[in-house]
Amino acid sequence: MIAAAGLMLSASSSAQPALEFVAQHTAYDFDSGFQSNQTADRAAVFGNTAAFPGAHAVRLTLASLALNEGDELRLISRQDGIVQVITADDPQFSHPGYHGEFTSIIFNGDAVDFELVLAPGSADARYRILSADSARYIEGGIATICGAADNRTLQNDTCTVRIVNSGFGWGTGNMLGTNCMVTAGHVMGGGPWSVQRNVPASTASGIPIFPAASDQFTVPALTPTTGILAPGCPGGCVIGNDWAVVRVPDNITGAPGAGCNPQYNCAFNQSTNAALTSRGYGISATATRNGVLKGAGGPSHPGSPPPFNSPPEFRHRIDTTRGDSGSAVRDSNNRIVGFHTFGGCTANNNGYNGGTLLSNPQLLTALCQICALQPCGDQLPGACCYLGNCTTLGPCACAANGGTFLGPGSPCTPNPCPAVPAAGACCISGAPGTCQVATAQECAQLGGAYAGAGTTCGPPAPCLGGCCEVLTSTCNLDTPIGCITSGGSYQGDGTTCAPNPCNSGACCLSGQCFTRSAADCAAGGGVFQGAGAACTPNPCAAPTAACCMGANQQTCNLRTQAACAAAGGTWLGVGVNCAINLCRVPGACCLPNGTCNYVMQAVCDEQRGNFLGNGSLCAPNPCAATGACCPGTGGGCVVVTRAQCFVNLQGLYFGDGTNCAPNPCTAANIAPFVPPNDLCANAVPLAVPGLSPTLLSPPRSHTTRFAGIDTPPACAAIAPSAPGVWFRLTGNGRSITVSTCVNPFPYQEPYDTILSVYCGTCPGLTCVTANDDNPNCSVNNRLSSVTFCAENGQTYFILVHGFGAGAAVGEFRLQVTTSTACCTSTVACAPLGACCFPDGSCLQRSASDCACLGGVFRGVGSTCAPNPCPGACCIDGLCSWRTSLDCANAGGVYYGNGSTCVPSPCEHACCFEDGSCQMLTTTACLAANGDSWGPLSSCTPNPCVPVTGACCRFDGGCDDLTQAACATVGTYMGGGTTCATFDCGTAVGACCFGEQCTILSQLACTYLLGNFRGLGSTCSPNPCLLPTGACCYAFGLCAVVTSTQCLNDGGAYLGDGSDCDGDECDPYYGACCLPFGPCTVTSNADCAAQGGSFQGFGTDCGGGYCEQVPCCFADGSCAELHYLVCGMIGGSPGFLGDTCALTACPQPAPCAGTLPGDANCDGAVNNFDIDGFVYGVLFTSSPTPPQGYLDVVAGGQDCWKDRVCWGDVNCDSLFNNLDIDPFVACVLAPPPPGSGCPSCMPQACCLPAGCIEAVPAMCHSLGGVPAGAGSDCGSTVCP
Repeated sequence: MIAAAGLMLSASSSAQPALEFVAQHTAYDFDSGFQSNQTADRAAVFGNTAAFPGAHAVRLTLASLALNEGDELRLISRQDGIVQVITADDPQFSHPGYHGEFTSIIFNGDAVDFELVLAPGSADARYRILSADSARYIEGGIATICGAADNRTLQNDTCTVRIVNSGFGWGTGNMLGTNCMVTAGHVMGGGPWSVQRNVPASTASGIPIFPAASDQFTVPALTPTTGILAPGCPGGCVIGNDWAVVRVPDNITGAPGAGCNPQYNCAFNQSTNAALTSRGYGISATATRNGVLKGAGGPSHPGSPPPFNSPPEFRHRIDTTRGDSGSAVRDSNNRIVGFHTFGGCTANNNGYNGGTLLSNPQLLTALCQICALQPCGDQLPGACCYLGNCTTLGPCACAANGGTFLGPGSPCTPNPCPAVPAAGACCISGAPGTCQVATAQECAQLGGAYAGAGTTCGPPAPCLGGCCEVLTSTCNLDTPIGCITSGGSYQGDGTTCAPNPCNSGACCLSGQCFTRSAADCAAGGGVFQGAGAACTPNPCAAPTAACCMGANQQTCNLRTQAACAAAGGTWLGVGVNCAINLCRVPGACCLPNGTCNYVMQAVCDEQRGNFLGNGSLCAPNPCAATGACCPGTGGGCVVVTRAQCFVNLQGLYFGDGTNCAPNPCTAANIAPFVPPNDLCANAVPLAVPGLSPTLLSPPRSHTTRFAGIDTPPACAAIAPSAPGVWFRLTGNGRSITVSTCVNPFPYQEPYDTILSVYCGTCPGLTCVTANDDNPNCSVNNRLSSVTFCAENGQTYFILVHGFGAGAAVGEFRLQVTTSTACCTSTVACAPLGACCFPDGSCLQRSASDCACLGGVFRGVGSTCAPNPCPGACCIDGLCSWRTSLDCANAGGVYYGNGSTCVPSPCEHACCFEDGSCQMLTTTACLAANGDSWGPLSSCTPNPCVPVTGACCRFDGGCDDLTQAACATVGTYMGGGTTCATFDCGTAVGACCFGEQCTILSQLACTYLLGNFRGLGSTCSPNPCLLPTGACCYAFGLCAVVTSTQCLNDGGAYLGDGSDCDGDECDPYYGACCLPFGPCTVTSNADCAAQGGSFQGFGTDCGGGYCEQVPCCFADGSCAELHYLVCGMIGGSPGFLGDTCALTACPQPAPCAGTLPGDANCDGAVNNFDIDGFVYGVLFTSSPTPPQGYLDVVAGGQDCWKDRVCWGDVNCDSLFNNLDIDPFVACVLAPPPPGSGCPSCMPQACCLPAGCIEAVPAMCHSLGGVPAGAGSDCGSTVCP
């Protein structure tokens, strides 16, 4: 529940009054011009006052802000003196949602003073005031209190904030950490937003007061990196899935959530009737508490859907009002349960309030993506789906790995994840246009081009179409992948080259010019200017003309018509300039009552008058004259003034002095003014915007003046009762929105419209949807908007008609928008057929809906009984995708609906080294170390030949045996070796038993528990003797013994080969390295007692023995060495006192030396990489390179191993068809030698053990988190 601008409730007799905002948007084009300070001191050089009489609050939109270092623009409230200081370093300038328009804080009162203070010598400083949003107050009603009394009390919590939108409606937000805010999704409508803390008490009359500038934080707009809303929000939120996660930027004084703990406590499990509390900024009948932070407690509602932690919703009975939406609901342990979004409590203790649970998996995932928060410490993992597989992870870990989180506690058994479609259209190479349905692997084996999972062989055929060579405008027939990889522009399945579709020319779209073919231009929603038309000079630029702007519409500026309307100005038309300021020339304005005012045209429009032209006069009065008028609603002739005819009746005026005898309102006179789309059969086509570069069509003006009343079927319980006009559009398989919520007449009352949408044919229409009043329309909620799923290729008819019985006509603007995601329709307008899904199930769906759901359409009229959906069929060891009936007719073995050929379930001959043969699948054969003979092979007769090799017997002889036969008598020297070519004398060596040596084979030595010293080794000299050296004992005693004997006797071993000839052991003291580095000279025993490391008898502290540090090497390994030695051998020394166990050495990058896009590994990305890249796309899953790759790439074996590194050009952690477009773009504009495609270069990757530099794909595969493009380990601090 957001306290919405202009919202009035029909209050019951028990409702209490409260004050709410009503907002007004005002164009206010004021320009300070360029200002300078030529003095040696800071100085205020310019100022003005923006006043809006009668307003209680004001927020301003600024532009063209030019401030230098040390400059300040001060905005000061006339009412309470609150000051906002804007500098060049204001965080709003760097916010991703900032696009040149700066939003001020909200000021109390109706006037704001501007003061431009410049630093010494500052020049060219400037500001413009574009517009203002002001607010006054009306009386509203209190609702959703759970009982007779409002039990809320004042609270103090800087982490619970008030969110105020552009219409001065407000809701409640919750700061989780310094910049992360969670609220209700419907609260985030109508930006920009002001996030406020420390909100003061309202006035004695209930007028809300806004806090100081330091406690207001502006969110200019939401971007994919700064905010995520629940699907359908803000205008179409549903209870239980109504949430938003937003990053709130700092202001110049600090962070909005300073001191707010990001590691909050959560309650995912809760019983009904539990004690709950919440705090929010709801409206109140107590004047000083209106819109101020209040809190209350109450139970969870026993009607909550069981179990309590199951989405979509929870219910409670805590007192709330409008403005409390988004407030956190907590349990008795102060743990967050969810967020309040819905009010339904009543004063008689009926109903309930409701909200969205914190356990909503989409909300938890958004917290990870926007705020990098571990929700509740990631305390309760659940099912995470990725490519059809299920893993139990927390929401953040799931999001980091590209998965979809299904909710806390959700199980992976049975697997809840949708299977990945396995089959699609395969275009066979060498046979243009030939297509069959196959898996990606099967398509590769057939030498074809895979069109993608879920695609079909038509119609239309996906395998051939026109391919335009961009530079030459020539056309060739080619497959889609062939066209794309050759740098061409594919014109679509089934297109031809006659006539040539490739003749390119200028294409105009939204004022911009692109060079495109006529087909590409039309597909993108553009207007083709003709073959050969150039973009220089730009033929698409909209013309500029005089635009009357400013508070009184008297300032003349040259603007395009769109820019003038956006600034709230009046455009005077093409050819009118500002050489003579026509904006300052008043004229006669005829009002409907017949009086005349000598005013500006803009003022006349505001008064709803009829302006007779610049310079026209009111003496004598030109407005009192009357004449015949035919009302735009039809009917008979009336005699009225010109203004009454135009303004009130939307009529046709026949001139001063004319009358209704004879009646001029004949069909012949009216016919030229009847809209051409008055009838359904003459519906005007609407262009559905393309998916690139825009999803928004330009609004167009239309009228229902002189249209007839239509009689189509009632739609959504609305039957047309006023004149209307018809439009039509062709569906694109996506959600389409048609809206009249675009008012082109700022000073006229908007026409009250109704939109009705039908499909079918004009004599037999079927209702799809309809809308009368759209409450989310910021222009006027009497305008309309409809959103529906438009099935691909289907025609939809839209009727725009008025509200009321016959008398409602007017002018309106119509706009079409479309989504990028496919959708499924709720009204079946297209013919149905069987739709097969990867699990083998079948549903009756249209072709468009089937494709959207990832199914395979079996044709119009096909049915699901019997089930036509295919599965894996084995015929002579070869797997193909067939229906059960087709498989049986071919004599094959059917493995069930939805079964696939990857891996193949078909068994064939599998040979082993002993010559045995088993019928196994390829997967099972490889797992058993067998040799698969492939499809069509059989074990009858046995095709397997035993493999033999030289067997060196223990007695020194040699026999050619199988490995199994040799195992008990000798040592097997490998398959393919023979006794004729292998010398078993080299297969023996020295075998040590203690210090005794004998010559044996390796197998015999191992069997007898000896220590084999290597093939060909000898017993002379004896390799079994243990080395000896000097061993120092207490009191300086020395003996030459083995190291083992010395250590067993408690001595200090001085190394192999040392002797007792010197005074090595005298005295028995030596250097002792104590913990963390200090050195002292002591005995071995004393050193051990102090936890030190004894460095040997006779050593001292001057030798640097205790200066060992961890030493990291380039291969990621670590050794503890003297710091000087570490540097001398190329290591990187750590810190004294550290050990290798405490040191995370940087690991080498897995893709070091591999350039993204360099498919032939020659150190450069260019045309020579195309063939290798294509083989990589087609055979990505093959562990060995195909022969075609080896033919075009030297050293292809080693290069193929790195295909994930050079193939993942779009940086999505996969190497597949989605990498083709960025690779083609890279080849067309190749990077310099030694550099890879810029779309996916190595960057810093944070691992649990430290930082490496790797491409994101490898970083994700190692469980790491990429730090972002351009980062490196030298400048990145990993958490």
